[in-house]
Amino acid sequence: MIYTFNLATPDNADEKAKPILTQLQGKFGMLPNFFGALGIDGVSLEAFMALQSKLEQSKFSKRDQEMLALAVANYNGCHYCVSAHTFSAKRMAGMNEEECREAQHGRAKDSREQVIIDIALAVLKNHGKLDQALLARAKAEGFTEADIVQLTLLTALNSFTNWLNNVVDPKIDFPEVPLV
Repeated sequence: MIYTFNLATPDNADEKAKPILTQLQGKFGMLPNFFGALGIDGVSLEAFMALQSKLEQSKFSKRDQEMLALAVANYNGCHYCVSAHTFSAKRMAGMNEEECREAQHGRAKDSREQVIIDIALAVLKNHGKLDQALLARAKAEGFTEADIVQLTLLTALNSFTNWLNNVVDPKIDFPEVPLV
């Protein structure tokens, strides 16, 4: 028997999730399945949205964040997130198809963007242990200790969404992009 999660909607969600899902549905004109998955637990949805709101103050651009998200999603094997972030990278960060695919491969043409991707992937591969050569590269590119802390948070947050989507396995409601 295959277990299927029941995605939350504004109609069936708990009291914490209901107003947030209603707002998200209005914002997007539909409720992306990721939010239906996260909305299964109102506390988790509320915490995620609060963190997302705080990260709007990030010094990292939407492009920086989308490159990191694509690299992390591909590393974590999240087909949903690769598809969703390719969509948002093109629409909201001005990235093209090739840049999105390269980010999935863990590559960027710009050395600063490459350091962002390398830090994120090193955090995942090495359980947060960054080697001195990478830290030196980051410093040479102008990254501060605070930047490295925030990149670690962005990596963790993206990993959480990847893992949640891998657990719940919602239908992809964006143009599908394959994992590489």
